[in-house]
Amino acid sequence: MWEQAGVFEGKYIYLSLSLIFYWITYLVVSVVELVAWVFYLFQDYSFPRFYFSTVGYWGSLVAYLFGPIFAVVHIGVTLEGVLTNFPGTWTLFLLLVGIFLWITHGLLHIFFVPPFLAFIDAQPEMPCICDLPEVAPVPVDATEAEKVAYDEAQKDRAQLCIIQCPIVAKRCPIYRSRGVLSAEEYDVACEAII
Repeated sequence: MWEQAGVFEGKYIYLSLSLIFYWITYLVVSVVELVAWVFYLFQDYSFPRFYFSTVGYWGSLVAYLFGPIFAVVHIGVTLEGVLTNFPGTWTLFLLLVGIFLWITHGLLHIFFVPPFLAFIDAQPEMPCICDLPEVAPVPVDATEAEKVAYDEAQKDRAQLCIIQCPIVAKRCPIYRSRGVLSAEEYDVACEAII
């Protein structure tokens, strides 16, 4: 296989392109989707959501077809439609398996990626946890200067943690329509929900 995949000229160029496209597209789409699935298993949803909805989805629908297309071109142009010439049966095998896998992976992505994305979107957002080290507590017999330094260090850590994990005000889910709720009633209702 590798000696055919490395051919860049001559009569086996289309077979070479077919093999290279099979290799590259499955590496870029399926192998990286496996890595994205591992991210998903560890509840890191941003990479799988991006990859499954873009590269994985469209790669399985479009890029997986290039291998079979070049196999067809090899059969039509190089072999002139005669499958008894070498490597006709091998090219036919590549073509049939490639089309079968293209249809299978395409249907899997068409039917399962949208519900999977809806599931990811329905997951609650992971809370931000400040990863700065805690300020070491002062001993009971600490001097006043040490206590002041401890308080300052606590304030500094709190400010840095707010930068890392900003406090985002939740949006009120109540629709604000005129004449139904006054501004004060709206604020009270939102505070009760949030």
